[in-house]
Amino acid sequence: MKKREIPLVAAFFMLLLILLPQPNQAAFAFPEISYDDETVEVYYTPASNDIIAVRFSPPADTFKLSGMRLYLNVSNKKNVRVWVWDSSRANFLMTPHNTTISFSGGPWYSVDFGEFGPIFTPANVSDFYIVLQWIYSGAPNIGVDKSSTSGRSWYNASGTLQQYSGNIMLRAQVEDINPPSFDHIPMRFAIAGEDLTLSMEVIDEFGVTAVTLYYRENGSSGAFGAISLTLTGDPTNGIWYGTIPGINVTLNGLEYYIWATDIGGNSRYYGNSTTPHVVTVLVQAFEMPLLLSIISIVVISAAAVILYIVLPPYKGVDTK
Repeated sequence: MKKREIPLVAAFFMLLLILLPQPNQAAFAFPEISYDDETVEVYYTPASNDIIAVRFSPPADTFKLSGMRLYLNVSNKKNVRVWVWDSSRANFLMTPHNTTISFSGGPWYSVDFGEFGPIFTPANVSDFYIVLQWIYSGAPNIGVDKSSTSGRSWYNASGTLQQYSGNIMLRAQVEDINPPSFDHIPMRFAIAGEDLTLSMEVIDEFGVTAVTLYYRENGSSGAFGAISLTLTGDPTNGIWYGTIPGINVTLNGLEYYIWATDIGGNSRYYGNSTTPHVVTVLVQAFEMPLLLSIISIVVISAAAVILYIVLPPYKGVDTK
């Protein structure tokens, strides 16, 4: 590469960085686990006390199994018994209890596990089965999808649980229960009149939806100003940044705190209005008025010359 080409190459890459889109929000994790594409090809009709079960592979995150959704062809409520097995079908992760299927829109019906819903963490996460038993006659038809991932559904036959050839359209509903966490070193110093940009990594298994920076003059009793921060990267572990305008960066100093919320509605503060992070604001040395700088130089130089003239020459120490 020739020397004269270097500025052109540098300008090209700078222009590329400016024009590349920076995502404010990426796709968030959907709060359901499913193995169907909503295409109903056949229906399965259970008899009274029949059992169906669907096996799920959860993400390696912390979450609560809060309920399920089931594809049915009726609109009336049905009473059922539900529970959750581990992957061996030998242990209960949620003990059996009677509940009601409720209409949730379209052909889908919901069951809320409530306080019974098991909590999974990276330490105990494993495949699990949601099991549903019809305890009354007149059970409705359940949608079956034969075109997507197979080997997940089971049904009762001759008193035993056997694998079904398609996917019974039952979805696990997942609830995010952990608030976001921060990776941020608090700002300690700023320059008066200069914009102050803060950045931080905010981490959440399912995704952060919003981060807000609150700030005001240090020691003020007034309301905090608010800035919605911008995301760069993935909402599960991206960098959020924002800028406090220089007009608000005064020698009185600043105080700030941060608030973040995730897709599950969980929120966490980094600092708060009572104990905010404090920023000391300084004056840049080169911003000293030019006249004052010149006077200081002249005074120091003059003092040095006078001392040189007035003080007697050094003759050393007479050791005789």
